[in-house]
Amino acid sequence: MLDMIKKSLGAKISIAVVGVLLAFFSVLFYMDMRNESEDILKTYQRNAGVLASTIEKGLISAMKEGRNDDVQKALEDLGTQEDIVKVRIFDEKGGVLRSTERGDIGGMVDKETMDLFTDADNPPEYFRSEDVLTFLKPIYNGPECFGCHPPSKKLNGVLDVKISLDRARDDIKRNRVFMLRWGLVTVLGVVLAEVWLLRFLVTRPVRRLRSAMRLAEKGEEFYIDLKGEDELSDLGNVFKGMMEKMSALHGDAVERGKELVRSQEALRSQTVLSSVIDAMPDGVAIINRDMKLLQTNPRHKEIFPQAVVGSACFASIHGREMVCPHCSVTKVFQDGGVHDHHSTVTMADGSVKVVHSISAPIRDMDGHIVNAVEVVRDVTERVTMEKELKEKTWELERVNKKLAKMAVTDGLTMLFNHRFFQDSLKREFKRLARHRALPFLSVAMIDLDDFKKLNDTHGHQAGDRVLRGLSKILKASVRLTDVVARYGGEEFVIIMPETDMEGTAVVAERVRKSVEEAEFVYKDTVLKVTVSVGLANYPGENIRDEDELIKAADAALYRAKALGKNRVVVSEGV
Repeated sequence: MLDMIKKSLGAKISIAVVGVLLAFFSVLFYMDMRNESEDILKTYQRNAGVLASTIEKGLISAMKEGRNDDVQKALEDLGTQEDIVKVRIFDEKGGVLRSTERGDIGGMVDKETMDLFTDADNPPEYFRSEDVLTFLKPIYNGPECFGCHPPSKKLNGVLDVKISLDRARDDIKRNRVFMLRWGLVTVLGVVLAEVWLLRFLVTRPVRRLRSAMRLAEKGEEFYIDLKGEDELSDLGNVFKGMMEKMSALHGDAVERGKELVRSQEALRSQTVLSSVIDAMPDGVAIINRDMKLLQTNPRHKEIFPQAVVGSACFASIHGREMVCPHCSVTKVFQDGGVHDHHSTVTMADGSVKVVHSISAPIRDMDGHIVNAVEVVRDVTERVTMEKELKEKTWELERVNKKLAKMAVTDGLTMLFNHRFFQDSLKREFKRLARHRALPFLSVAMIDLDDFKKLNDTHGHQAGDRVLRGLSKILKASVRLTDVVARYGGEEFVIIMPETDMEGTAVVAERVRKSVEEAEFVYKDTVLKVTVSVGLANYPGENIRDEDELIKAADAALYRAKALGKNRVVVSEGV
């Protein structure tokens, strides 16, 4: 047994810990039992105090009412209670006046009780001996007592209540036995747990460490798994670190050889990469996080002759003191994406180049961005051509718009021509077919009276002057939604959508009167002319399409001519 303890670290630690635990729990249980006993006695004392107060109030009440026989009977009844040893009332000299035992009446109280009452100015309310708890309650004289006691008397007596502590002692004994049993169980459990923990935390790690050392001694592979921060774990980690360093020293030469091979391969790869970069038709630059040029190819030097390797790109290329606001390289370092942008660069000779650049990240083996590659292309010529093409396209569009307008405009009057009139009238009829809520569509045919005679008298230039003046009157007399066109020769036509015949007649009459009052001056000659107007409205009698509407308006114009000219005539049947 002693040999086993000498050879076992766990056994030594277990014996030491068990001794300490036994001493600790012994002191702990002793103090706990003392406190528990005191608490039980205090509890009994409080309960006894309540009982004594109750007895006091009952007896004093009976005495004040003069029921002396009831007082004695009540005391005798109290004497039969289990925990009450004796209840007495004695006077100032110790003579017993009332008692639970009639044989005590007339006798004297014991010296111990009398000493408690007389030896102090303020006698204690209770006194606890080994087996008895004594309560002393003075009964003072008062007006309600003067019937039996003279007023000069200060104290009528002292209530002496003695209560047994036997039950309290029994409770204390039972509690001590209970605590002792559980204390033994607790100590036994703690000892078993301590032995198991020592086996788990000390003995097992020591055995593992010893086995690992023996394997290492033989040169075999070993494994140590000691978790924690205690001395054993630290010892295992130190041994493990020592063996790892030895292993690292052994493999260092091999690793350096591999590193040399990798460096040679990287050098060859870099040479190949540099050849590829130099052969690229676009400019290529390698830029670090400080925005410094690390490497450029020949094409990059052709595009940016001012670029200097080792300097900041924004300084040597763009002549700036800070990074360019829209630099794609800075965005690459920020989010690791691929970015492109256009920029203009002013060269040393004052010329301006437009370049398009694409920037991408260069990552190390761990995926961290270390540098950025920027591929640039001189797009000055392409941008110039695009700008010229855009300008020519704009000019072509402008000319086309002018031609389109000329295609529908009468060159003399600048009104819409006959073709545009026909197209507009067809569109209006289609619109009427789609929207049945639009009820009316009117057409006014206008013709200059005796225009041939004016041309023969004053010349065609005078006639042109009148035609231009008439076109201005027509434009000023209609709405923006109306269409005014030259129908042919001296004939004009007006399309008035959503206008009934009454409204059309008002417009036509306004035109006729304005022409009649107008004076057209040509070479100091004032020319006066009139117009005849024929009106037709859709829907109307025998008017179902645009051709019938024009035909009806033309017939009305013919009637206006026949009736004497310079008038407005409405189509028949409207």
